Amino acid sequence: MSSNINDKIRFFSLLYDEFRRYATDTSETGIFRSDTRLKLVKEYKTIAQEGSADYWLDRRGSIIRGLKDLELFLWVADEKNVNMTITQDNFEPVLEALLDLPIIPNIVSV
Repeated sequence: MSSNINDKIRFFSLLYDEFRRYATDTSETGIFRSDTRLKLVKEYKTIAQEGSADYWLDRRGSIIRGLKDLELFLWVADEKNVNMTITQDNFEPVLEALLDLPIIPNIVSV
């Protein structure tokens, strides 16, 4: 096995470990339904390589609506509720993921 493949296996193993508990949460709240969460975590490699255009179109739409929901929440919630919701523990991993991905030039140039 090449080191590139080993790196990918290690990455996906860490990803699974990080999101396993979250993925098995049967709560229907959040951007994804519980079955979609579980599929994304369990089948990440297959989906990333073979996911249909419709599948990814649906996921992108969910994320866009989720971000608009977050924006709405930030505008209408009082400071106490915002501070109870947007904490360092739950926002820092999102920020790290955004900063680690090659999408930042696209966001900054908008």
